[in-house]
Amino acid sequence: MSSLFLSHAIWQHPQVTSLNRLPMTSLPLFFPTLEEALSDALGGPEKRDLSDHPYHKSLKGTWDFILYDNPLSVDERVLDEKNSLSWKPVIVPGSWSIQGFDKPHYTNVIMPFEDDPPHPPQVNPTGVYRTAFTVDNHWKNRRTVLEVGSAESYVELYLNGAFVGLSKDTRLEACFDLTDYLKEGSNTLVLIVVRYSDSSYIEDQDQWWFGGIHRDVTLTSLPKKTLSDIKVTPTLNEALTEGIIEIRTPGNQVIEALDVRVYTDAGKLIEQEILNAEEGVIVGSLKVASPKLWSSETPNLYYLGISSLNEHLVIPIGFRTIELHRGNLLINKKRVLIKGVNRHEHDERTAKTISVESMVHDIKLMKQHNFNAVRTAHYPNDPRWYELCNRYGLYIIDEANIESHSNYDALCREESYAAAFLDRVQRMVRRDFHHPCIIGWSLGNEAGYGENHDAAAAWIRRYDLLRVIHYEGAVRPEWGQGAHTLESLKRGSFATDLVCPMYPPIALIEEWDRTTDADRDPRPLIMSEYNHAMGNSNGSLSDYWDLIRSSRSIQGGFIWDWVDQGILVDDEGKPVGFRNVEEHVPKRWRYGGDFGDQPTNYDFCLNGIVFPDRSLKPVMSECLKVHQPIHVRSSNPSSGYFTIISEYDFITTKDIALTCSIYNESSSEEYTFGVELPILQPGGQAQIHIRELQESRVRKMMGSSTTFIRFVCTLKEPAPWAPKDHIVALEQFVLSTISKSLHIHAPAYPIKQTDDSLFVETILYKASISSEGFLSALHFEDRPPLLTSPLRPSLYRVPTQNDGLKTYTHLEGIKGFSFYHEKKAMKPWLEHSLNDLVLILEELKIRHNQVKTIHQLKTHTGLDIGSVRQTFTFTLEEVFLHAIFDLSDAFAEYPKVGYRCSLTKQEEPVSWFGRGPEENYPDRKTGSLIASYDKTVEELFVPYIVPQDCGVRTETTRLVLEGAKIEGILPFSFSIHPYSPEELWEKRHADDLVVDEVDHLSLDAAVRGVGTATCGPDTLDRYRIPGGIYQMRLRLS
Repeated sequence: MSSLFLSHAIWQHPQVTSLNRLPMTSLPLFFPTLEEALSDALGGPEKRDLSDHPYHKSLKGTWDFILYDNPLSVDERVLDEKNSLSWKPVIVPGSWSIQGFDKPHYTNVIMPFEDDPPHPPQVNPTGVYRTAFTVDNHWKNRRTVLEVGSAESYVELYLNGAFVGLSKDTRLEACFDLTDYLKEGSNTLVLIVVRYSDSSYIEDQDQWWFGGIHRDVTLTSLPKKTLSDIKVTPTLNEALTEGIIEIRTPGNQVIEALDVRVYTDAGKLIEQEILNAEEGVIVGSLKVASPKLWSSETPNLYYLGISSLNEHLVIPIGFRTIELHRGNLLINKKRVLIKGVNRHEHDERTAKTISVESMVHDIKLMKQHNFNAVRTAHYPNDPRWYELCNRYGLYIIDEANIESHSNYDALCREESYAAAFLDRVQRMVRRDFHHPCIIGWSLGNEAGYGENHDAAAAWIRRYDLLRVIHYEGAVRPEWGQGAHTLESLKRGSFATDLVCPMYPPIALIEEWDRTTDADRDPRPLIMSEYNHAMGNSNGSLSDYWDLIRSSRSIQGGFIWDWVDQGILVDDEGKPVGFRNVEEHVPKRWRYGGDFGDQPTNYDFCLNGIVFPDRSLKPVMSECLKVHQPIHVRSSNPSSGYFTIISEYDFITTKDIALTCSIYNESSSEEYTFGVELPILQPGGQAQIHIRELQESRVRKMMGSSTTFIRFVCTLKEPAPWAPKDHIVALEQFVLSTISKSLHIHAPAYPIKQTDDSLFVETILYKASISSEGFLSALHFEDRPPLLTSPLRPSLYRVPTQNDGLKTYTHLEGIKGFSFYHEKKAMKPWLEHSLNDLVLILEELKIRHNQVKTIHQLKTHTGLDIGSVRQTFTFTLEEVFLHAIFDLSDAFAEYPKVGYRCSLTKQEEPVSWFGRGPEENYPDRKTGSLIASYDKTVEELFVPYIVPQDCGVRTETTRLVLEGAKIEGILPFSFSIHPYSPEELWEKRHADDLVVDEVDHLSLDAAVRGVGTATCGPDTLDRYRIPGGIYQMRLRLS
């Protein structure tokens, strides 16, 4: 018989979830004194230092490691501490897949191996970890417990050659009692981690598969008689004026009494009770008068000190209520809008091993952009994450590590997996019960809906009466992952207290809100995933929020998702991991398939609103705006009367400063002044009068050109999550609109003709029209030449990932991949080579200082797509272009309508008056205010990991390049890139792009919105470009 328990192949028996694993507990670490425990709790994870803790030892560091092809090939000698095997160093915690062993593997729905539950593949990488430790003398006559924070996906534990136990569930810690296996001196610990197991079929989330140990491995020494667990339930009376802390221990406690104390967040003792055991159970309560309530805006914590014998612990708690009432989720009796995001645990270097610094950075970025909620997609997170969310203030939906996407309908109804479903939910709830940030428990993600879910929901409803249950699968149709319908959204009330669809069309949830009877179904609608953020995306976020704010029971949602799951690699394409490697600019991030991982879902792991290193994508300015807690409204802005509306739920505006700026298009002058902001109560509003609008200089500005007023709300003082002067809200209004003249009064200049072109020469510029009828040269005095290629009409942009996934084009027709490429906007554009438009000159007329042309527009496949009429007018100082596009219905929609050309390299920053400063599109522009901006060409480009169209700025009326100033008599959109469209389409990674010798300019009358079609609704009709008439009127000077 093998000395390895592996021979029993428990990794493919889902009925067995563990052996000898200790029950999950909600207890934090014990300390020798209450003062030490309180100091640790008050300082939190950011200040925690356990290096001097006498009864706690971290085993993080470098371990010995061997990787085998499968668990049954593991050499039994790994348990012999004097073996001669070839061990290699590996860092713990840290996935072996990013440390040179095996490789990361990305899939979304499909399994990374042959789909045959519960069996893992024959080639199943199995890592053997070895380290040694000694036990201090003062640990003797006590219990020694080992905790493995996270092991993917099956772990067996051996100490000094003896089998101790095993555990499944990659995302929750597993604890084992080592006491009976210890020896004097050095103890040899071996962990055998099997990468794939029966658990993999219910851990089939949209993320990388990594083998190894992701969180810390620790040793803790406990007294023989110790508190096994405790359940602390803070509640409030109906008036929210008195807090009650209910305390209960499990039965059969060996502790006879507990000294319980309540401290404020300043460490002040305010209550104390001695609770005695009766028949092995300790039950009691304490009251707190006029408690400060916990919410995301007011994360007020109290600290419950618990002492028994010679051990002491402190549990942070918060007083808050959660309830459902007539279609609304109420927190502390208030309808709170959920401004949420889904967050995977991911680090560009260290994969699933996340530092406290990284967690804090995420939280600060979220709160700085007005997020107030996170769904832990799709598994319980590192315990320190919840501690930090308690302290900074984020609402959390805590999600069980259950997703069976590839076996959607089967495993939720499969009896052999019933124990695993229930075990994962129970252990998550028991571990995280005390965190006030958690407002709901999720039964998992994309795992169908069956009896196993109902069993888990029933257990939660008995164990936790104070939180809601979330499960999206319960509001799907009965079978399959079909689209949500009005009927399906009314299903599943036993398994979910929230109607929580994924990617619902706006029209559907609007109809749901209009037709649902809140007396019959009191559940609010909070989208579990929406506004999919793959590449250049997040169209219509403002449209969702316009509906949310005007609805009865639509209460928000969680954007998918937080961070691009790109992996940083070195020059050889290997994961950087923990190595110090000089970083390439742009960074070399890799996605599915880049490591030879097949089958894969390629770039579908790049769905974040921030890049892998947490640098911001342009959508973050949109998030800040649509989520902002203060709004300014006016029906007549030029009157100077504005209404300030607070969307805060629990705090006033006393810490907010308000600044106004008045400016217009024709002047660089900006009139900025402070405004006294009334102290608004939560949800309150007040009218202010901007008297400065009556000043003569402002009236003069308003009469000279289109004039704007901008309101900016900032923090008066630093907050824990943001510095002083951080912007929390902004609004903009047009004070006056001055139409630009369509008449040209300047002196005309005649056009000269040669054999192959037309040209004009004044004392200020030279211009040429090619024989094909395009502006081919323009050179203003004292400026470099503007054009290096003709200004040609163009109807094409490089597809975004929402337009279609270029990484999937080779998979068309293959079963299982149709979702990724069918019905995508780019398909007809590519089939008919819209990028290579055929322009047939039908007419060219010269009339003194004007050139008029008519071009027919066709594709190489013979489609007639309309015409474009151009009128060029030449004066002493300027060139005018009036273009009229008349597009047919040959295409259901066009990607853009406008012009494209190449420019002399722009060495100086480009400036413009229009929406900015960040990239914006017709359906993602709310957070981009109209003003004057300047950026370099490199800064105007957005380095999405998969190159695609980017960098558009809409509603532009002035664009200043080195070679010319371009003014829009009608507003236009522009983008300027250092890369050619061909380069952007052909390359698969931003770091592979080669800078061109020229810059590439697009000027457009219309551009298609970005939508969310990779996984969600496509661009709304009003942001698409159907056939019809489109005009451009430009002045070049």
